[in-house]
Amino acid sequence: MHNYLPSKHSILTMLLLRSNIRADLNWALRLGLVGLLSTSYLLANAQQNATINGVIKDETGKPIPSATVTIRNATSGMKKTTTSRPDGTFSLDQIPAGQGYQISVSSIGFKSRELLDYTITDRDKLAINISLESSAQNLQEVVVTALGIKREKKALGYTVAELKGDELTQGKETNVANALSGKVAGVQVSRAASGAGGSSKVVIRGNNSLIGNSQPLYVVDGVPIDNQNISSPNQSGGTDYGDGIGNINPEDIETMSVLKGPNAAALYGQRGSNGVILITTKSGKAGKTRFSYGTDFSLGNGLVLPDFQNAYGQGLNGTFTHFRKDDGTIVSMSEALKNGYSGMPKMSAGRDRTTRASWGAKMEGQTYEDAYGNILQLTPKPDTYSSFFQTEKQFVNNLSIDGGTDKVNYRFSFANTDVKGYIPTNTLKRNNFGLRTQAKITDKFHIDIKANYIAQKGQNRPTLADAADNPAYLFISQPRSLGNDIMAQYKWTAQEISRQLGFSGL
Repeated sequence: MHNYLPSKHSILTMLLLRSNIRADLNWALRLGLVGLLSTSYLLANAQQNATINGVIKDETGKPIPSATVTIRNATSGMKKTTTSRPDGTFSLDQIPAGQGYQISVSSIGFKSRELLDYTITDRDKLAINISLESSAQNLQEVVVTALGIKREKKALGYTVAELKGDELTQGKETNVANALSGKVAGVQVSRAASGAGGSSKVVIRGNNSLIGNSQPLYVVDGVPIDNQNISSPNQSGGTDYGDGIGNINPEDIETMSVLKGPNAAALYGQRGSNGVILITTKSGKAGKTRFSYGTDFSLGNGLVLPDFQNAYGQGLNGTFTHFRKDDGTIVSMSEALKNGYSGMPKMSAGRDRTTRASWGAKMEGQTYEDAYGNILQLTPKPDTYSSFFQTEKQFVNNLSIDGGTDKVNYRFSFANTDVKGYIPTNTLKRNNFGLRTQAKITDKFHIDIKANYIAQKGQNRPTLADAADNPAYLFISQPRSLGNDIMAQYKWTAQEISRQLGFSGL
């Protein structure tokens, strides 16, 4: 024989089914009433759990975002964690009734606080205002040293400069190394005129070698990375394809520490003789899953352009280099002046700097024939640089998802970079994917797994240095009377090259 006591919900159902309801009420209506009563009961039962709402502020009354709030009950083993919103508010629901609850609140830069021995009853709605005391002074004294070890700054025998991640993302640089410029004393940052995706040169406390590499060693989460620039340009030319540090997503960086001097880099041996830059990447935080999205758009133009004279055109010794006679033959200008030939002055082509330089006649609108056979007036073309180089456009999208518990956390990030360079058809497209998971197995056994995937495609990267296909070099040598509109009209076919003065042996 069983002892059975029906619940309130069962009693209500049985009463409904067995009551003397009018016979014309069909079973569909009865079942609908049963469902309505069941839903009402579930809602009433859910409301029996307690809810805690609160706000976290600092000593001055300002809200503290992203603070970790944890409620636990040692007797029942119940534990819940959340984080405060941007306005400092937080909420915890579905808290069962019980005694001996403990609420702890913590945030970076503040002293943790615990609220002990809370008794919670059914349907309680608690409102808590919590104030945290700042501990920023102690926080600033802790820095990341070699191998990722954290030590107090005053205990170190060398200089360490630390930058937070938000300081590195203010300028939205494609190469994060450029963000160090002007932020750390003794650190010099220079970039080549290599357009989108180019490398950067970082020197700490001056060059240590006249011919060698004086750049520091980069260490990401305790692992040294290869920062070499493959096929780097030299004084004779070449193309800059970027370096290792330029592939890191700036939004993934938590802190960047610059270790100066040989003592700071002793653990890294000879590779750290030029200094070490330690990069600590972001990880997930305990609490609800958080989504973050950001987009940035920036424009860039040349800051300093060369100064040109616009008085004298192409030629040599104050006059034209060649002359086309009335019968169509071409002679030198000196021969035409000597013999008094009738015809028209003509420009020469080719790579000879003496014939294409701007040491010719004063530009006063004279009629002449250019190297391509066009009949033009000799006037200055002052906008050769500005009409070729275009405004650089950079568009960056960032997405991150993170969350977890006190035992396991995760963070996924994605960055899309799209740059249209200052040279026509020069583009850079890059996608960064990052995943990091941390797990605390025991107090002495932790797991940290990181995976990164980078896909980058650059097109028409400019040639550097004193090379024939370096556009900056070509425009410096371009005659001041030769405009880009004339040069853009032609595709250099073999027939045209054979007719041009300077290529045909004349």
